[in-house]
Amino acid sequence: MNTMSNRIQTHVPAVDTATAGHLPYAVETAGRERHSVPVTDGARGHDEQPTTCTTWPGLCTDTTPGHYDHYNHNLTSNRTDWPVSLGFVANSEGTPTLYVDAGTASDFPADQAPEVAAQLRAAADSIEAMQAKVENVGYMAALRSECERLGLALQLTDDLDLDLPELKVIDGVRTVLARADSLGIALDDVRGFARTRGRCIDCMNTLDDTATPYAETYIHLDGTPIMICQSCRSGRFVAALPEMVSAALAKTIPGCTAETVAAIVDDMTARLLVPAGGVR
Repeated sequence: MNTMSNRIQTHVPAVDTATAGHLPYAVETAGRERHSVPVTDGARGHDEQPTTCTTWPGLCTDTTPGHYDHYNHNLTSNRTDWPVSLGFVANSEGTPTLYVDAGTASDFPADQAPEVAAQLRAAADSIEAMQAKVENVGYMAALRSECERLGLALQLTDDLDLDLPELKVIDGVRTVLARADSLGIALDDVRGFARTRGRCIDCMNTLDDTATPYAETYIHLDGTPIMICQSCRSGRFVAALPEMVSAALAKTIPGCTAETVAAIVDDMTARLLVPAGGVR
């Protein structure tokens, strides 16, 4: 996943919209780096019906459309050779449950301890992986609700080549196409898309004709560029001037004093902040 992706005590956690990155929150949630792919007709191979349970993707192994009881009994000891069996159950009106059951092995020679320990570690890793999938599905309701609010359909896919969610026209309907194992990322992207369309990514004010793309590869779900107003872009540049000027002078004029650097920065700042059509 790219560098913009920074990613909760009950079985299904509350949705957490906080981020831990160093860029503005709006950039974190709406400005993930993605390849520019405009909204187009067709899903380029993604428009097939989901082949996984759409309620508990990645967990439930029942692919029958409209089923209510969900389960995964594929990690039994007779299938894995582990000393324990693992599984997942979520009945129609109950909370999701993970289970561990005694397997086929109850005792073993001492020299087999390393092998059994490795099997138990593998089983423990699988339990943690299941728990992570349960947390992932905790974002499902909020994601569906946000898509409905924006008049968008939602389609999940297991295609690992889909790095980040995309907005496409599928069967004539604007549809968010998202990875089933990355619902939290999809929720952040859809919320960011709704929040920042037509607004500056920094100050969130309505954009005018002087706005420019925030960065070359940062675009919305629909392929349009994320924008920044001229005031915010100038402010970002001015804030970076002291470090930039100091580094440049250190290479060209090693003996340059801090006072000289400060004077150059002050002069450049004054020139940059002259209002359009104004006189310095």
